[in-house]
Amino acid sequence: VILFIITVAILNTLNLKYGETQARYLSGVGTLTGSTIPPINPGGDICTEQDPSVTVSPTSQSTYPGGPAQYAITVTNNGCVAHSYTIDAKKPSANWVKTFSTLKTANLESTRSQTVTLTMSSPGTIGNGTYPIVITASTVSNGTTYETEATAIYTVANPVVESFMINGQ
Repeated sequence: VILFIITVAILNTLNLKYGETQARYLSGVGTLTGSTIPPINPGGDICTEQDPSVTVSPTSQSTYPGGPAQYAITVTNNGCVAHSYTIDAKKPSANWVKTFSTLKTANLESTRSQTVTLTMSSPGTIGNGTYPIVITASTVSNGTTYETEATAIYTVANPVVESFMINGQ
């Protein structure tokens, strides 16, 4: 009953008429004067689209030249409607290899998360250094792109080989 009263108050504030328009408004479907009608979340508030959250774990990996490094990428839908997110990682250069454990798409209901594993490998001839990997999760809703970036670090450390002599040889 309280939700109904709050909903009626919101609809009256927006000057909506009872009937199909209200049903479409309450379900988050349809348009009003050329604008998308926002859905109402379970708490009774009008929902606004938000960028997803992206976390990377671990944030940094060290390996040898050409070695693999794995990162768990978790994408969370912060909106109050379902979205399909495209997950990608920008390689430091074209000759790097990236693979994902599953599809690079996460179909998420509101407030839900999904984790995929990214494996990144550098060329075997790469020098010591720290290389950023920019990871994105994005979706398009009503012509607007919602996107978030996170950065993982791939560090290359060539092993140190010391030479020594045995009996002067």
